Amino acid sequence: MERVVLIHYPPGGFDLKETKALAEECGYTVAEVIVYRKRPRSKYFITEGKLRQLKEAVTKHKCTSVIFEPNLKTVQKYNLAKELGVEVIDRFDLILQIFALHAGSQEAKLQVRLAKLYYDLARARERIRLAKLGEQPGFYGLGRYQVDNYIRHVKYMISITRKKLERIRMRRELWRRRRRKLGYPVIALIGYTVAGKTTLFNALSGYSQPTDRPLFTTLSPKCALVDLGNMKTFVIDSVGFIQNLPHELVEAFKSTLEETVACDLGLLVVDISEDAERIFKKVNTCMEVLATVGFRSPLICVANKVDLIDNPETLSDRLYILKRWGFNDIVPVSALKGYGLDLVRFSIAEHLRKKTDFYECRAEGK
Repeated sequence: MERVVLIHYPPGGFDLKETKALAEECGYTVAEVIVYRKRPRSKYFITEGKLRQLKEAVTKHKCTSVIFEPNLKTVQKYNLAKELGVEVIDRFDLILQIFALHAGSQEAKLQVRLAKLYYDLARARERIRLAKLGEQPGFYGLGRYQVDNYIRHVKYMISITRKKLERIRMRRELWRRRRRKLGYPVIALIGYTVAGKTTLFNALSGYSQPTDRPLFTTLSPKCALVDLGNMKTFVIDSVGFIQNLPHELVEAFKSTLEETVACDLGLLVVDISEDAERIFKKVNTCMEVLATVGFRSPLICVANKVDLIDNPETLSDRLYILKRWGFNDIVPVSALKGYGLDLVRFSIAEHLRKKTDFYECRAEGK
């Protein structure tokens, strides 16, 4: 595995454990972590002193790349690569690499390509100007290509990719209409990456979707018809969220997120085995993304992985964090062990029954 030095930036609210997991998923081994707490600088993001420390670490560990937690400006990447002589990677690059690794379907591959094109277009002029100054690690000179020609080409590729995704989106819309005609409600599993959504999906549906990958197991939505005992419903497993999700990825994955927005009921899956601060941040991230995509459906909070908590008081304290968010219906479960699944089915049935009664009353004018 490729050895890297990681620049941890606590003021940005980044989780070091999560960033390490992202790096490892991309095939990197974090040889050293350098913590930077000061205000970002325009030239290198870090101070000259930290830059010297970073140089020494790169030489000491014989690293070929450096990872920064925050997203860097194009000029900062260029300046750092020029000084360090190695490739400079930021958070967007890491997430995009993981998405590219896990993109199995045509839709997922197109969405990853579109996110990369959006990213390139936003930084095209600066990248080309810097590339013309000389070949640098991580930068590729365009030779005879001019700025306007390159930008025109990127816009053309965005147009082609969006048209292909639009055809897939229309096909998904037809599937949604067919599901509506069948009369079954739709449940969406929502939550932070690694919260256990796919494990819960498997437990409810009897399917065996892969759960061996630690991050972003599901990029394309998976749908299954589930029998709750007294009613049937479609359950959809959606893409996981992550802190500081780049705008380009949200824009590119809109067709996938539409499946979540169009649901009758959402199950917000939360990893309750984590510490209180991390739970709060992850729930906050999920709610921000849901607000961005226009989610308006009711939510049931599923506190997953309770089997990893031995102390009942600890579990009670963490459930209280979820109550602070205004969740009235919180179901503690262990999707892996099968604990609490009947409670999940009961809660879903109760919410759907209430919703059905509401619409019936409204139709009758009551």
